[in-house]
Amino acid sequence: MLACLSHGTIGAKDGPGQGGIGSRGVLSLARVPRRHLDDCAMSFVLPPSGLRRVAAIVEYDGSIYEGLQWQPTSRTIQGEIENAIRSFKVEEPRFRASGRTDSGVHARGQVVAVDMPESLPERSIVGAVNWHLPEDIRFRRAVFCDPAFDPRSDARLRTYRYLLCGGQPLSALMRNRMGRARLRLDLNLMKAGAEAFLGEHEFRAWRSTLCQAKRTRLLIQRFEIDKWRDRAFHGGDLQTFEITIACRSFLHRMVRFLVGGIVRVGSGELSVDDLKRHLSDETLPPRISPVDACGLSLERVDYVDGRDPFVNAPIPGMKGNIE
Repeated sequence: MLACLSHGTIGAKDGPGQGGIGSRGVLSLARVPRRHLDDCAMSFVLPPSGLRRVAAIVEYDGSIYEGLQWQPTSRTIQGEIENAIRSFKVEEPRFRASGRTDSGVHARGQVVAVDMPESLPERSIVGAVNWHLPEDIRFRRAVFCDPAFDPRSDARLRTYRYLLCGGQPLSALMRNRMGRARLRLDLNLMKAGAEAFLGEHEFRAWRSTLCQAKRTRLLIQRFEIDKWRDRAFHGGDLQTFEITIACRSFLHRMVRFLVGGIVRVGSGELSVDDLKRHLSDETLPPRISPVDACGLSLERVDYVDGRDPFVNAPIPGMKGNIE
């Protein structure tokens, strides 16, 4: 039903870690394998001497990467950021993100916590790190933060956007930014379907078989669909849509399954009443599959009161923390 040039799956996690709690109740890094530092609660480990914890908003084009999480034989977002941080003589970079994104998924508002040399001024972090990053990954803002800040567990809301093209050729310029449905889509039907998802539902059927999450009853706080305006001079009946979904957390590939359901509703292949019945029965409607990764982007992460490191931080001009 959907076609896109970018494909792939999220990298598998490494095996069980071997870290432990020392005699003083502190996590022993000496017994934590290098590649499990991200899975540990980074906030429980103080930065080593000479380093300070930094919270950063990261933007990336995920087209050529095998997802966010580090993998031993593939290029990933985490791997590229850690390589950049090593340029500052940080031998064992620590990295924690607000959430993992699959291969081919993009981000405009991913939030990560890393440790940087305390000698590097806060205003210089963005430019200094970007100098060592590939052009499709960028720090957009960076601030020193509380060492206890956890970009994952402190988050209260994650917002994703999906760009969708229905029943017409996909724009050459958007081939890695937009998913495509083979049939034309009705905006009003899709809006009605989106409204059905709002509120708290059981979503264990709306995820990949790889998902191991135990909490599968989630509250969808925002599900909006609007025309995406392509202002190309040739005009025409452009079947392009922007879908925005917000929830505190998502299951693996859940957003892509939800958009897949909306495509079925918008094409007339699934009625809104049938969608509501399946939500009530906690089942996945027939012939729904996740849409392609290329149209998906993590737009922003909002944090609980008192835990957002960016709230009171100054926003300097082009030469500061905004590039």
